[in-house]
Amino acid sequence: MLHLPTIIEEFLKSEEHFITKESINKALCYQPQSLDIFIVTHMKCGTTWMQQISHGLRSHGSMNFDEIFEVVPWFEVAYDVGVDILQPQVNSPHLFKTHLPLSRLPQGGKYIVIIREPKDVLLSDYYFQNGSSFEKDSISLIEFAQQFYFLENNPIGDASLWKHIQDFWNYRKNVNVLALCYEHIKNNLPETVKLVANFMGINLTPDLQNLVVIQSSADFMYKHKEKFDEHIVLKSRDDALDCTGSIRQNKVNADEKLKYSHINKETLSDIQYELEKMWQRKITDVFGLQSYTDILKERMSLYQNLPTVG
Repeated sequence: MLHLPTIIEEFLKSEEHFITKESINKALCYQPQSLDIFIVTHMKCGTTWMQQISHGLRSHGSMNFDEIFEVVPWFEVAYDVGVDILQPQVNSPHLFKTHLPLSRLPQGGKYIVIIREPKDVLLSDYYFQNGSSFEKDSISLIEFAQQFYFLENNPIGDASLWKHIQDFWNYRKNVNVLALCYEHIKNNLPETVKLVANFMGINLTPDLQNLVVIQSSADFMYKHKEKFDEHIVLKSRDDALDCTGSIRQNKVNADEKLKYSHINKETLSDIQYELEKMWQRKITDVFGLQSYTDILKERMSLYQNLPTVG
């Protein structure tokens, strides 16, 4: 039986096999129905959060699931875990989560696309993987960042954070796309619930809005964290890969930034410098956006003149 990777080369190899090409290809052959909703994110950009919001809206707050994967499947992993994405779901419209970029997904459905400030994504990603996907502290933050965030051609290719941001900007005005920023969701949760309900075609009453806001709060989700820890997927893939390791870090953290507050300022400064260089090449040179703040300002317009609930 294999243990967790301890060097970056081993980690890269394990990541390559976590999802099989057959599972991805099965997903990409799916023909979406017009009401299907895809939650499209790079990891650590609010995926689980939006699963909970959107499922709460369509199910009127049902928490009748062991793990949220049961009711909102991971699109490209489903086949590997023995889930048939063609089967009816417990509620309508159908919901899927995916970490594939929007431009790679089959078209015909509706897409909630979420991005987040790059440094926060990187730090959250590293904290989440450290001790669960590789032996704790065996791979440094800088090594991790170099492989997955700073390379022109990184190991995850067209699923990189930069590709997600590019697609977000390219598709943001498409009528079948709701393009949201993680920070706006965090600071405007009741209003975000309105936006999502309207996009999904859900009749939002004041009672339903209040219930979904409560059940998608950090406190509520942390109290029910076992429903959001991906244990179904992880158990299946660990068994398939003959791998054993540490228990996954919780996906829901009451105050995530406390988890990496110990990182020294010099390291954070180096990371910020490299991220800014990547932003210049991947975003500014393509779209003219000088920083993530430009996106936040443009997307804030979504929250103006929202319809009255009820």
